[in-house]
Amino acid sequence: MKKKKKKKKKPRQVAAKKLLAIYGKLAPTKRDPLQEMLLQHAFLRGANSFYIDWAGWNECDRRSSYLGLLEHVSEDAAHAWFDWAVAISTESLSAKTVREVILDFVGELVSFRFCERFQS
Repeated sequence: MKKKKKKKKKPRQVAAKKLLAIYGKLAPTKRDPLQEMLLQHAFLRGANSFYIDWAGWNECDRRSSYLGLLEHVSEDAAHAWFDWAVAISTESLSAKTVREVILDFVGELVSFRFCERFQS
């Protein structure tokens, strides 16, 4: 019998797992600002650009998102999101693909909340 080789996870997948774990520990009211920010990054024109090009011109946008999480969610969530965004930026993805990555992650957050309801 052949053994399946484990696929090495991409840095963004590892970072997403960490961000999801932190999300799971947050109070429901602290989860909403993170989810809303990600949806804005997916849908607002140009908002996902700082996941693509980690250049100085979009540093203000990244800082604003980071500080928003720091203030309204938690330090751990801010750091985890930043690490995830950096990991995405190293993959040279298109804007469309970045949007899909963000939306896939938001889907995981929604699934987590849905499943959580049935564990109580």
